[in-house]
Amino acid sequence: MGLAWERSLTEDKLHQNICRKRTLVAIGTHDLDTISGPFKYTAELPRDIKFVPLNQTREFTAEELMEFYSADSHLKPYLPIIRDKKRYPVIRDSNDVLCSMPPIINGEHSKITLNTKNVFIEATATDLQKATVVLDTFVTMFSQYCKKPFSIEPVEVIYEHDGRKELYPVLSYREIVVRVSEINTKIGFELDAPAMASLLTRMSLKAEVINENTLKVTIPPTRHDILHECDVAEDVGVAYGFNRLTHRLPESNTVAEAFPLNKLSDLLRGEVAAAGWTEALNFALCSREDISTRLRDETALDRAVHISNPKTLEFQVARSSLLPGLMKTISSNRDMPLPLKLFELQDVILKDPTSDVGARNERRLAAVYYNKTAGFEIVHGFLDRIMRLLDVNPAKDGSGYYIRACENPTFFPGRCASIVGPGNVTLGVLALAGEGLTYLLVYRSEQYKRLKSEMERKTKRLEKKKQEVGEVVDKNAKKRLERDEERLKATNRDMSMFKMKSMFAIGLAFTALLSTFNSIFDGRVVARLPFVPIGFLQGLSHRNLVSSHH
Repeated sequence: MGLAWERSLTEDKLHQNICRKRTLVAIGTHDLDTISGPFKYTAELPRDIKFVPLNQTREFTAEELMEFYSADSHLKPYLPIIRDKKRYPVIRDSNDVLCSMPPIINGEHSKITLNTKNVFIEATATDLQKATVVLDTFVTMFSQYCKKPFSIEPVEVIYEHDGRKELYPVLSYREIVVRVSEINTKIGFELDAPAMASLLTRMSLKAEVINENTLKVTIPPTRHDILHECDVAEDVGVAYGFNRLTHRLPESNTVAEAFPLNKLSDLLRGEVAAAGWTEALNFALCSREDISTRLRDETALDRAVHISNPKTLEFQVARSSLLPGLMKTISSNRDMPLPLKLFELQDVILKDPTSDVGARNERRLAAVYYNKTAGFEIVHGFLDRIMRLLDVNPAKDGSGYYIRACENPTFFPGRCASIVGPGNVTLGVLALAGEGLTYLLVYRSEQYKRLKSEMERKTKRLEKKKQEVGEVVDKNAKKRLERDEERLKATNRDMSMFKMKSMFAIGLAFTALLSTFNSIFDGRVVARLPFVPIGFLQGLSHRNLVSSHH
């Protein structure tokens, strides 16, 4: 029983990996001689659950246990799984003895000791497939220590909602047919079918030779990790020994080449940085408010890709705009000397029903200028420089680019212009940041939060002192009250100045896709290093971005 006791530690290892720290599956082991079936798995109110938990001497309610184990380093991480639920799961035997409160703790009554002869194993889960895998793995590994090795007694499970009956553990064997030639191609050696079957035997897989190119592999319940022919090929490679493979050159030689869009992006980054702008690198995920409410874009959430189970409010959707990230960057670097000239050239993610994955990436460029005074001419110059680098000249006849007055709810009214490119295609917008972006820049910053907290604290303290002073004539108290009023006014002035300075953030939301330029120019964009436009060359693909070294 000593070896079996050590082997039962596998339970904790399973909890940490495939059980995802008990969020998917929780395993419990009990001394079957101390309890009696049938067992009932149900949910009860926390105040109605009373039992002596494992390794304790007194009775607790479920509510008391949550408080008691909040200081336990081992069980504390599992408490949030059920803490906020109205009812907690429990397992009781036919005598109403509480055996377990999964996924937190078992009861002391059915505790396994060195004298235990019969073990009852229970697995509760939110994922039936994971529960089946865990139970099969645990039972097969543990059963080798039984008095009669590999002997178990299955349990019939009856589902109350539909009356369905199932026997567990399943312990099913699966068969898969693999091709010898395919495995030889994947691994890089030449083995015949009998040799490959022999290698698979060493990996706990039974292989039967069907013909010289086909094997039928039987997968035991201990190998749920084998899902495809590729997994069988991997096992053959492990058994053969990857170090025994002969090194050889690939049969076909190719010349590596940078992806055109990435190469063009790198060229632009270098030129923009040389012009005095600093590149920012923000997270590709953001909150829903950042791209919708704060930008006053009601349709943004319809275009965005949502995270199904976000762990934090800051990472709820994939960004559909680069502006929120740049405004947050400014907010976090307020102590840096002004002006701040930031740009970002990265992908945004948008829904696309025509894509095989339901979404697509778009490469976009955005820049923000932040200073005490407006600098519209600076970002306009930034736009002109970008267009010059892309060999697009200013023109209103459809052959070049120009700016046209427009209205965009994201930006201040009357301070917004569309960037219209060749073919009268709208490429982006040049504008003064609106209230929504100012919210990102101001009210979410740490400095504003500190000033607001200080303002509230001083206001409460001043009101309290006014009540204490009352009608009492005390010159010292009056003077202290006046000093507090002056401090409150100073804090209020700081907040006002802070908000006023932030209104001068001028932004360039240059949402043009760099890939769009390729389609506008019919795939004939050619450049050489350093980035000096040399015009359009008829018949050349946009993939031929030529270096000056050529």
